[in-house]
Amino acid sequence: MQDLKRLEPLITSLGVKAVRARAGVTSREKQDRTLVTDVDLMVQRKLVGTLKQLFPHNGIIAEEEGVRKPS
Repeated sequence: MQDLKRLEPLITSLGVKAVRARAGVTSREKQDRTLVTDVDLMVQRKLVGTLKQLFPHNGIIAEEEGVRKPS
């Protein structure tokens, strides 16, 4: 649980960045015909990167870029 607490500042920071980036956001269509924005990808990459550091032996299923296998 302590590791999850370490995510709070990151999540808050990414939320602020996402709100600020809303005005200039660009989107594209994914293979499944749903839209993804640059902000979606940025947020997911940073969260997944941090989760991989905190939980290196766990796999991650992420909406925008699929599955990441454990290290």
